[in-house]
Amino acid sequence: MIHVIDLIRKVNYITEATEAETTGHMTHISDWKLYGNSMEDLEHAEAMHKFMNGHKTPGHTVSWKIDGETSLTFGKKHDGRHFVAYKSAKNHFHTPEEIDAAGVPWAEAGKKLLKYVTEMNIKPGHVFQGDLLWTNRDKEIHDGTHIKPNTIPYKPTHHDVGIAVHSQYEMDHDGTLNRITNAPDVSQIQHPKVFAPDLQIKPGQVMLTRERNKAVGESLAKARELMTPEVQEYTNSLANNKNMQKFMQEYTNEVVATTGKRDLESLKTYLHRPIIGAKTSYGYMEKATQRNKSDKSKAALVKEIEDHINQHGNKISAMFQSMQHVADAKHQMLDQFKAHGHTAPIQVHGGGEHEGVVSAFAKPKPGLIRGIIGRLAKLTREGISGFSARNRRRGVERGFTKEREVPHPEVPFVDHTENIKEEIAVVSGAGLAGLGGPKDVAVPVEAQKRYTRSGPMRRKRNIVESFLNSKNLMI
Repeated sequence: MIHVIDLIRKVNYITEATEAETTGHMTHISDWKLYGNSMEDLEHAEAMHKFMNGHKTPGHTVSWKIDGETSLTFGKKHDGRHFVAYKSAKNHFHTPEEIDAAGVPWAEAGKKLLKYVTEMNIKPGHVFQGDLLWTNRDKEIHDGTHIKPNTIPYKPTHHDVGIAVHSQYEMDHDGTLNRITNAPDVSQIQHPKVFAPDLQIKPGQVMLTRERNKAVGESLAKARELMTPEVQEYTNSLANNKNMQKFMQEYTNEVVATTGKRDLESLKTYLHRPIIGAKTSYGYMEKATQRNKSDKSKAALVKEIEDHINQHGNKISAMFQSMQHVADAKHQMLDQFKAHGHTAPIQVHGGGEHEGVVSAFAKPKPGLIRGIIGRLAKLTREGISGFSARNRRRGVERGFTKEREVPHPEVPFVDHTENIKEEIAVVSGAGLAGLGGPKDVAVPVEAQKRYTRSGPMRRKRNIVESFLNSKNLMI
């Protein structure tokens, strides 16, 4: 007999996976614990461990995560028309005139891509999604050596357009897209003027050293041991406790971009004040969504969270320890991928590190003959020198993230920028979610768009809308 709570949990889990599939949001590997499947992070991590020992888990693929710019979809309809669209693929553009008429911020890039898409050998009904790397090579190249579509600098090729394609879909006759693979058939999109590399990594291509293999195995064994049936039951229940889930998600966003360490004490700290004295760090109740509540609502929320932590502290602590062991294993893997960065199809300028890798499971979509739910997890480096922290610095430089004007009275400012090995140059907009700041990032994207459509400051509105429409908003 299926319990109602289990059914709800499964629906929530499928919903989250489907949203990730359609919006481009990709979950940090450990954060899967917050979305109704307490062992999902371990399933990804253990599949990665096997992969880095030369073995393949059925339905599992691994690819390089490339730090691109605007995410676009493109393909060929069943009636033979080629098109490009923003990543959600809600509005299809078949001609340059349609793109111009829509006034989208990525118009010039879209028109150039569309020109080459019409010349590709794409099968009818097949659609691809990717992140632009460059569309105007001569203007976008820096110092004659590299391009920087987002945060990481890359060595460009001679091609006119560069795009990192990471997903492939089939289109129904009514326009519905069904993801069919996380390993796109890039042979369909080859073009002499387009750089569209195969980002897939083959089993055996990147192998763990003996020392790292042992360390990964030990970390994952500890992570699994901590997830007792009681801890799993508690962890799964978070998907149905929206206030606590939101609080913990924003806490882990903060941890990933600062200390890289999850524990019960810093969770308690985060409720009222920053975990560390970074100018971009805020306590949960300092953020606008919470700060703008009535005093009564704020007091009720604080009490609810504090009572929950006091009641479930031991289970939360065990969950965090498990997540931390998975993070430790992840960093051992990332160290190995960094050492093999030269095998990637696109090279980081200056010998730096790639953003990370993507672990993907292909799971049949319920009720459909074809199509999958893409259970995706990103493995990126955490801590003050990690990718999320670098994106914060870049957000400040772009003006999308506000630094604190004064420190919290109990958490003085500390200059952490010296620990960030590569400062981020101003090239294009950074993601908002997880960045913190008084303009609270928990405000839904659509609400942010509506806000920017009104008011006298048209230039600012255009800048913000351009950013909102052209970026993956999750770090």
